[in-house]
Amino acid sequence: MSTRRAAVVATVFAVCVALVGAVTVTVRRDREWCHGGDRVSTTVRTRIAADDVAGAAAVVALGGPPGRVYGLPARTGMVVVRVTWNGPRQSGGSRYELVALDKRVTPAQPLRVLDGWNADGGTGSNWAGAYQTLAEHYPWLAGTAEVQDASGGWASQAEAVDARATATGTVTAAFLLGDDREFTPDSDLLLALFLVDRQGEVRWAKRVYG
Repeated sequence: MSTRRAAVVATVFAVCVALVGAVTVTVRRDREWCHGGDRVSTTVRTRIAADDVAGAAAVVALGGPPGRVYGLPARTGMVVVRVTWNGPRQSGGSRYELVALDKRVTPAQPLRVLDGWNADGGTGSNWAGAYQTLAEHYPWLAGTAEVQDASGGWASQAEAVDARATATGTVTAAFLLGDDREFTPDSDLLLALFLVDRQGEVRWAKRVYG
């Protein structure tokens, strides 16, 4: 075989290997998006509160600290949730993120985080541009997608509370309800837990309530 022909064959072989590798990775990721959370079992507890006093009591009942004051706006309330999980140990540095959405509107819209706690103590809310992929892979998380504001910029209204992705754990969070319309968790609340690796990439999401 001539040197030139050998080089062509080697190049074709390398391209084929690269294509097979790319297809394999795509198939693996598609499966992870669909089934990544299958081995994680969860239990959820919820409480509704219409004012600060009831809210503080709900927070304590679901594992948060006492003495919280939220200064809830008039004609609004809050929903407090506690999610407990049990599953395989995730890679080091991975985090679970918990997001809540209101199903009284379509698509379900994210609820603003008031407070949150994990095994390390209090934790604030967060959201990253990489989480935009949630809306692309899960129709029930369409409400987390970025929206365009009056100035033409794009931003997401979603907020999440995080915790280390240990094999077992809990996270407690309080979310603001935007108005005084009746809100029943069984029919109106959607909770999603999603895994983020140490590089900040979303691996999968699991619908844990609603």
